Amino acid sequence: MVLEYLTRAVRLRLRAGMWRQCKTLRLRRAALIALGVRQRLASNRAASDRGLWYLARSQALSVGLSNACFRSLGLSSLVERG
Repeated sequence: MVLEYLTRAVRLRLRAGMWRQCKTLRLRRAALIALGVRQRLASNRAASDRGLWYLARSQALSVGLSNACFRSLGLSSLVERG
């Protein structure tokens, strides 16, 4: 249970950090589309005035920066074996 919480917290922190790197609306929208998010959802989230942590939990970032994406980057889960 603690390891699951830590894994979620690390992934949330990474999503927030990656979102923070894109400074402009245009870059945010392009980054989301490149990650495979639908154009309409990418436009809505890129233009959102919500805070960083709210958007890190949003569907757009969860789809674009999914667990499989993090696994492909070499970040394994603390809970899964192998």
